[in-house]
Amino acid sequence: EAATAGWLKAMKENFTAYKGNSAVMKAVNAGEIEGGVIYHYYYFGDQAKTGENSKNVALHYFKNQDPGAFVSVSGGGVLASSKHQKEAQAFLKWVTGQGGQDVL
Repeated sequence: EAATAGWLKAMKENFTAYKGNSAVMKAVNAGEIEGGVIYHYYYFGDQAKTGENSKNVALHYFKNQDPGAFVSVSGGGVLASSKHQKEAQAFLKWVTGQGGQDVL
């Protein structure tokens, strides 16, 4: 946790705020900044279209145990058709609780 706190502190002290993932990617692509943190699907979306905003961009994935590594879960749910409603609901409760967050 100390390594992560140090990483976050350095990011906070040495960052420039951009409005959105695409703006960060465009700034890297134009050489305005050396790197940025974005969600990977913005890169792949641009590549699938014209690649105009990502032709000079490469993705870097933080490895396990790297202070910069994180998991971003945008949402979770249980399908109405699930045969394991009770278990699925219990999993969602766990993964969003302290136990799941400690693992993630």
